[in-house]
Amino acid sequence: RRVHGQSENMSLNFPTSGESSLLYIFVDSSFGNPSRLSLFVFWGCHLLYWYSRRSRRVTKSTLSAETFALVEGVDIGCYLQVFIGMIVGHKPKCIYLSDHIGLVQDLKTGKIPQEKRLSIDMAYIRENIDLSNLLWVPTKMQLADTLTNTRVE
Repeated sequence: RRVHGQSENMSLNFPTSGESSLLYIFVDSSFGNPSRLSLFVFWGCHLLYWYSRRSRRVTKSTLSAETFALVEGVDIGCYLQVFIGMIVGHKPKCIYLSDHIGLVQDLKTGKIPQEKRLSIDMAYIRENIDLSNLLWVPTKMQLADTLTNTRVE
């Protein structure tokens, strides 16, 4: 789809089908004082957005840090789905990728953690994404890991 600017020579081209209709959202965090969140968003094979920053929330465990990173990824994924949908005419599908297998399993099995804030975040994730689009990836394949860890191979 082509969006024209004020000049006839200026336009933006947006892919509308195939691999380009997928948003891949890699989320990761490092647990520590302070925790660090990182995120990569790819539209098909093109890097669309990324960030790495300190967590605004104090986390009590690796699971809560990774969950908060996924909450951030879900927020950005939902926003980009609507934004891109307005431009190209359909919402792309979001695929969320995390290297924390415990988080992925807990979300898919419906396990509710003891920590209240963590259970609220997990409920938010379950309500806002199709859990079949949440995938575990090994740490070596987790692209966002490069922004959270100082020792990356």
